[in-house]
Amino acid sequence: SNPMDLSGSEFLLSFNPATGGYDVSAVTGRFDSSYAGALGLGDDALSGAMPLGFTFPIPGVGTTTAIDISSNGFIWLIAGSSTSSDLSASVAELLSQPERLNPSSAGEVYFDALGTHAMATWVGVPEYGNTNSNTFQAQFWPNGDIVMAYQNAENQSGIAMAGFSPGGGALDPGGIDLTGRVPFRTAGTDPTNPPLGFSSQRPLIGTSITI
Repeated sequence: SNPMDLSGSEFLLSFNPATGGYDVSAVTGRFDSSYAGALGLGDDALSGAMPLGFTFPIPGVGTTTAIDISSNGFIWLIAGSSTSSDLSASVAELLSQPERLNPSSAGEVYFDALGTHAMATWVGVPEYGNTNSNTFQAQFWPNGDIVMAYQNAENQSGIAMAGFSPGGGALDPGGIDLTGRVPFRTAGTDPTNPPLGFSSQRPLIGTSITI
């Protein structure tokens, strides 16, 4: 959205193995202020592999044990899957607040693996060419849950998004207003909303099919 309205909001993306997606709900009090591992990232920078300390499931992809963090506000969920600090449709990613953020101007980006969970935190980072301030955090939990917590989210000139993509050229499901839509469910194989498929042989001229 532009402007972004997530300041003061927190969301739990609860991994649902039965549907292959997330149950998304609003939560409170989940921002973890114990961040300490400053990465020293500059403008348009990408961290090296950041070990989570556990195996983390990724819906529609598999698992990962390390992530790459972009200074621009997003995370490659499989370390080494891209060398770019810009978004790509081909790589599994978590979009915390992807826009042109610039920690070389102000603020800092942190990564901490705490045993119970791991987290990436952007603190006081402005948009490129602006003096606004963005503080938000993405937490990863061993059961596959993700917490996205926003203390301050400001975008003056860029278009910001928040969400998850499995990559691999996944289709855009369309925009969802997080603050107005929760709770909701995302799924690749949601049994309450299955994709169309053939229950008979594929169509041939002169025959009928069942969908």
